[in-house]
Amino acid sequence: MGAYRDFRALTADALDHAAARCGGLAEGLRLPLLEAYETLDAFPDVIPTLTALKAQGRRIAILSNGTPGMLASAIHSAGLTDLIR
Repeated sequence: MGAYRDFRALTADALDHAAARCGGLAEGLRLPLLEAYETLDAFPDVIPTLTALKAQGRRIAILSNGTPGMLASAIHSAGLTDLIR
């Protein structure tokens, strides 16, 4: 299509679309919902698994369509900063 839009913008558009289909969002809720997307907890098995892989000398990487800023926020909020650099 020739019109790149980053994942943060697409996430906001998706939220707006879903909210509109369900009657809208209460005032002041859109931004906290978008921010919450970047501060999700990791699944319980993530830290033990990454710790074990790192102890084996494995390189840890993230494959994602998220923006670098979104990934940095997610890594920090999930407590993975020491495991993913």
